[in-house]
Amino acid sequence: MRFNRTIKVFALTGAVGGFSQYPVWILLALYLSLSRHLSDYDIALIFLAPSAILSPVSFFGGRLVDRIGRRPFLRAALLGSIVAYAVLFVAVTVSLSLGVILVAMILTTILGSLQNVAINAVVTDISTEEQRLDFYSLLRVAGNTGTGVGLVFAGVSAALWPGLFFLLPAIGSAISALLIWSWVPETRSSETSRSEGHWDWVHTLQDRKLVLASLLLPLSFVVANQWETPMMPIYLTEHFGIAIYFLTLLYAINTMTVVATQFLANRASERIGAGVAFSLGLTLYAASDIVFWLTGNLLVLAANIVLLTTGENLTSPYSFVIISKIAPSDRRGEYFGASQFFQGVIGAFSPFIGTFMLGYFAGQLYWMWGILAGACLTLAIVFIPVSRWFERPRAAVSVPSAPLP
Repeated sequence: MRFNRTIKVFALTGAVGGFSQYPVWILLALYLSLSRHLSDYDIALIFLAPSAILSPVSFFGGRLVDRIGRRPFLRAALLGSIVAYAVLFVAVTVSLSLGVILVAMILTTILGSLQNVAINAVVTDISTEEQRLDFYSLLRVAGNTGTGVGLVFAGVSAALWPGLFFLLPAIGSAISALLIWSWVPETRSSETSRSEGHWDWVHTLQDRKLVLASLLLPLSFVVANQWETPMMPIYLTEHFGIAIYFLTLLYAINTMTVVATQFLANRASERIGAGVAFSLGLTLYAASDIVFWLTGNLLVLAANIVLLTTGENLTSPYSFVIISKIAPSDRRGEYFGASQFFQGVIGAFSPFIGTFMLGYFAGQLYWMWGILAGACLTLAIVFIPVSRWFERPRAAVSVPSAPLP
């Protein structure tokens, strides 16, 4: 499949963001634990706050994407990210108060999420339904490529100057802003422009497909993807004594597996059906949970990361595709914003749940991993019939517009 220039630019900015931003959250969790000596519960609450505040902002931010346009919105969000990440770097480097770190985390989380809302709207604008799975997968592969390189670099920099990596997200945001400013056009449709003065958020939430998809998808990722929360690096370092360097290598294996197998997973999804593939992915997540409980052997963990990532490849792109399919053409930013709202409400508890369970079940961690694996299997069973309803064609939901002058 050939990819147009806009998708290639987003892939490049995704790689830059993956390299510079993703490792920061792993290092930040370890920094709060090892340098600031915070408990697992305290770290859980700190990571909970940005996601909780994100929820209402995403809802209204999605509407702004439709109202003012994708390109200006992306510019503003990226410029804000430069400032927010610069503040985070200073706060960590000179050991400012936890309040400053929390404010910086809130701003970077909100601005990053709003960028994703706008990017998802653009991708949907410029793609057909048949193209979207591969378009979103390219962005995922590019982001994971950057993340893999960034994680290796983060492991090295952590041994030399830990504060160095906290500066890179600000630089990466500046590079992304320059690329988007230069190469990404406005894609907002004329239909979106006509409807920009009319928004009934209650009517939006009456779309049952949107609401159920926005509830079920993030709930699945909360229980399945604890790998990407502070719980996992804390668990692996505290319970198995894995050094930060080897920990970042495990995350790098995750990203390399995405790069190598994502498009193969897409072809498998097309053959067996997206809903069945999503359920299979959740089942693989459940199996990986059991392995994390059983052993800290690095070779076994490396193989388990490949298993986990296969599940991730089968589930992750589908979440964007299904929202793009549900969204009316004149309200894509609004629908992605609404989806992000639910993801923020539910996803806010993801880092809290993992770190809370890690502390609560200390000494009996088979309960923690058993609960997570059982939840994955339950959702895998539920998702098969629900996904058939998502795929069923229906008339687009739309808010009536006033006559044009």
